[in-house]
Amino acid sequence: MNEKEAAFLLGVSREKIAEIINDGVPLPISKTVIRLEVTRVGDTNSISDEQIDTFIAAFEAEDPGRNPPIAVRRALLTEANHRCGICRRPVARLSFHHLLEWEKVKHHDPKHMLAVCGTCHDNCTIGVIDKKCQEIYKAKLQTPHYLPDGDMDVMKKRQRDLDQMTLLFSQLPRSVLDHFFYEASGQYMPMAFLDFWGNVVDVLKSVGFHLYDNNAEQLIHAFAQPIDKMTQIASQWGHPTGPGDKLTFSGMENLTAIGFHEAIGEFVILNRTAYAAYKKTYTYLRENYLELDFEAMDAAGLSAYAGR
Repeated sequence: MNEKEAAFLLGVSREKIAEIINDGVPLPISKTVIRLEVTRVGDTNSISDEQIDTFIAAFEAEDPGRNPPIAVRRALLTEANHRCGICRRPVARLSFHHLLEWEKVKHHDPKHMLAVCGTCHDNCTIGVIDKKCQEIYKAKLQTPHYLPDGDMDVMKKRQRDLDQMTLLFSQLPRSVLDHFFYEASGQYMPMAFLDFWGNVVDVLKSVGFHLYDNNAEQLIHAFAQPIDKMTQIASQWGHPTGPGDKLTFSGMENLTAIGFHEAIGEFVILNRTAYAAYKKTYTYLRENYLELDFEAMDAAGLSAYAGR
């Protein structure tokens, strides 16, 4: 399997997989750092079930009951169709819950386990969802052709969200945004960014752009709206520097035009707000949408940006 597939099965991000392979991670008790061994095939990493199981086994030895082997994970994920076995939400990271308490019956038997989201896992643990209900949910999953009402709609909505986010973030390479925030912290605005951002705004304001995931949509707008306002302030109050590759507010401190200093103060605050929201957005998307290939989207965005 490739790194993306391994990330799904381990329930981690692509970046975390790269960290696990290259730098390793500490075990929970001994703090011994272990790495996920891989096989190089050309320029890519190939990861076998055995390599993942060896990695998982090291954690299971120190923290028993929390780290089922790869075959059990696959069985539970496919049984639940990669969605929570209780609420049926198609979240990217699922936990593997034991219907028979580990302390009483030490096992990783998929017949007595459920793939569940974090919220449902917590509710099972504290008894909000009792044992009998858990068994009923498990039985429903094992019923042939079981598909809860509206479940197909959930799948279609998630795929549409993925398509919309891929469209948007293929025009929003992180390196460009990181450079923008770096320049903005010094009260500069890259000239190329103005034209670039105009096309991003066109996507966000288009009739077709809508996410069923309200959290994701709100987070995206939370960093996009301040950036949009910043570009307006820079266009109104900035002036070219050097060869004209940037707009700046420096050297205009003596300007007495009404609103200038207020606008610069707003620019600084907006930059801080946008940057915090930008980081929060990417954290949310990486935790909830492992299907998104950020490396490919960044490459597409950089290609488009370089062509301007």
